Amino acid sequence: MSFKLLLTLVVLALTAFVSVNAQKPGEEYDEAFAI
Repeated sequence: MSFKLLLTLVVLALTAFVSVNAQKPGEEYDEAFAI
């Protein structure tokens, strides 16, 4: 497994984790994970 692919999976997992646990809207999360 290439490093780039692994990094991508980690980022997607982290984004999903934050989305699930941040039920209430937060501008901090939007700015932190803005692409």
